[in-house]
Amino acid sequence: MRELVTDFVRNGGTYMVVTALEGMHSSQISRVQQAMLSSVNIPNLLRVDVREIDFEVSIHYEITGKRMLSQCLKQEKIGMPELYSLLLQALTVLDDSKQYMLSQDNFLMDENHIFVEESLAAGTLHFAYLPVTDRSTEEPLAKKLIALITKMMTSVTVIEGNGIQQLLRFCSDELFSVAEMKKLLLRLLLDDKPAKSESNMVAGKRLVQQPLPASVTIREYMPPHSPSSAGVNINPPSFLARGKEQFKLPTELDDNEQQVGETGENEETGSTSKTTYIMLGALLVIAMIWKLLYFDHPGSFSLMICLALTLLIAVFAMLIWKGKWSIPGRFKLSGKQHDSEELELSDKREDLLLEKGWRWNEPNEPLNNLTGIPPVQEDRYAPPVVEPAVNFVPVPQPKTVLLSRRSAHGSEPDMSSSSEPSFSLDRMGPGEDRGESIPLSPGSFVIGRSEEMVQYVDLTPGVSRAHAELMIRADECSLKDLGSRNGTRLGGEVIAPYKEYSLNPGDSFMIAECTYTLRKSGRPSL
Repeated sequence: MRELVTDFVRNGGTYMVVTALEGMHSSQISRVQQAMLSSVNIPNLLRVDVREIDFEVSIHYEITGKRMLSQCLKQEKIGMPELYSLLLQALTVLDDSKQYMLSQDNFLMDENHIFVEESLAAGTLHFAYLPVTDRSTEEPLAKKLIALITKMMTSVTVIEGNGIQQLLRFCSDELFSVAEMKKLLLRLLLDDKPAKSESNMVAGKRLVQQPLPASVTIREYMPPHSPSSAGVNINPPSFLARGKEQFKLPTELDDNEQQVGETGENEETGSTSKTTYIMLGALLVIAMIWKLLYFDHPGSFSLMICLALTLLIAVFAMLIWKGKWSIPGRFKLSGKQHDSEELELSDKREDLLLEKGWRWNEPNEPLNNLTGIPPVQEDRYAPPVVEPAVNFVPVPQPKTVLLSRRSAHGSEPDMSSSSEPSFSLDRMGPGEDRGESIPLSPGSFVIGRSEEMVQYVDLTPGVSRAHAELMIRADECSLKDLGSRNGTRLGGEVIAPYKEYSLNPGDSFMIAECTYTLRKSGRPSL
């Protein structure tokens, strides 16, 4: 099949016209497929009208009220589920084509021949089918799908998972089939829905993100004020304002922070475990006393001694449990004392880190504080020290280059060799007495009301989000309507969407009620 040429016309509606570069003969049209397309309303297919003049054929597709997929991908953003849904629509159309005696190779599966109804995220795709007899010389369907997936990826906000890799790998496989790829997309859609709810599930157990214990405090370092730094504006690096956890020592600080972080948990279980140990110890001692003194030597005297010791041990255990008596040694049951010692140890290690680690000055220059200024012994009764002014040696500046269009004497410089034409737009809004001049730079220049998609924002009622596009080249310009709802007028006529129209200096076009006039100047562009 020869190279295709696409055009757009308005004739009671909007139509996309497809023909071959060197012409399409009527013998190349499949009459069976043409009759099927004209007699059956096939879902997700653009309505086809084959027109023949002197055995030369042109195929017309009605696209009224629809937008080109390539423009939608530039204007809207979608997620992974929406991407899978759009691809599933394409594969469903390809898989159902055999029911209507259509060939999968005859679909135009590129973003410039696929059209969207409504929004991209929840819209319906419509495809163009070419009813010709032979399309075997075209690219394989798998390569077309790879190109389509790659193009649609540019509109995805966040690419998650390995679904895209699976699709591209499957399209590159020799055993590629539309039916199997459709099943793969269905699995990806089903797996994507519970993935969000099960993102915190590991080995069948839900992970609950625990808040930080109340005993953990993230402190910021504030450099001490030095009297010698008065009047000196020193901006330390941005990392100094970060939390202490950014500068942990590899061994000591990790252990210390772990102990401090576990304080909140230990406080909850400390009272219970302490009570259990005290009760068990007291009962064990009382049992030994009764066993040795009374049961082995029963008598009234031994009974009185056992009762007295039992009462004494109970009082002693109660004092320890209430925290009024501490056991000497390395183990201390007072929670407050334990926390204070841990916090004191943490402060000492933090001071050690600030003293030794945070240095960004020259290695040969000794510094004792974080401001980079040698410490000065502060004397409350000494007069203030006035530092001598620093004499700065002026650095010679390069000569100023005159970039104006005229020289210093007012004469026009000879720049004919570097002179390039520059374009601009004169905009005149409704009810305005004075227009606005808009400079144009080479490349694409889009006019619309969406600040995220256009180069010039026009908030006039009736202007679409991305209404029209100007293509500025070296010495010519062109105008293209981007499928706007109210259209664009050039020379008083509504132009067909997605078709480039040559725009000459002095030509005017209208968007809503605003008039834009192209201007050209031969002055050099700076």
